[in-house]
Amino acid sequence: MIAEGLELADRFGVIPARLEMMATRAFIEFSLGHNDEADRTLTDLAVQAEDSGLLEPALFRYHGDAIEAKIALGRLDEAASLVGGIEQFAASLQRPWLALIAGRCRGLLQAALGQLDDASDLLAAAVAEDRAGQPFEHARTQLAFGSVQRRNRQKNGARASLVAARDAFAGLGASLWVDKATAELSRVGGRAAVAGLTPTERQVADLIAAGRTYREVANELFISPKTVQWNLSKVYRKLDIRSRAELPGRLDQM
Repeated sequence: MIAEGLELADRFGVIPARLEMMATRAFIEFSLGHNDEADRTLTDLAVQAEDSGLLEPALFRYHGDAIEAKIALGRLDEAASLVGGIEQFAASLQRPWLALIAGRCRGLLQAALGQLDDASDLLAAAVAEDRAGQPFEHARTQLAFGSVQRRNRQKNGARASLVAARDAFAGLGASLWVDKATAELSRVGGRAAVAGLTPTERQVADLIAAGRTYREVANELFISPKTVQWNLSKVYRKLDIRSRAELPGRLDQM
């Protein structure tokens, strides 16, 4: 569909539509973890936006994705330049959603530079001060915060932030981002027992509740599908449920 949209935009010479299609394609690429592809698309988008004079962030919300893709690829100098630009936009335009994205990106950049305490403070402030009223961007910021908390060994805080992000993504139907939050949750060590669940049982339960298959869970945890099934059967017994359909609601009660 995006390819068709790009073809139509080019045919009729509608530059804003072309840029919007490119931004959408890049977001999908980034959501799938295809950071190289996302970065290429976003670099082309930035050049075309500059050539056209359509630089206002409210027109095409690709700036946060561009920064996060570069951070993921380790291109920190380029990311830092973009963060500075988006912070200037946020200050001059006084748009809460842009301030939220700028705060998230600055926090992620600091984390990538190894400044985890500063990153945690920046992301905590971004979450607490958010007035944008945009649930998806808020959840992305909670995910970033939880990831940094995990790396900074703030296990309880990480778990709370990541559960909040996962649940928000689930409520929005953003399945790819549910998977991202769930994967981060599975990396939080020192998991408190839930209804007698072992750490492995809880990891299996979280991933299955997020819609993963036995094979996908096995690959994620480096165990066999049979071990996944065996752990899941124990989870069902301990939580007094009979199917995976009951699992998300039961875990949310814990």
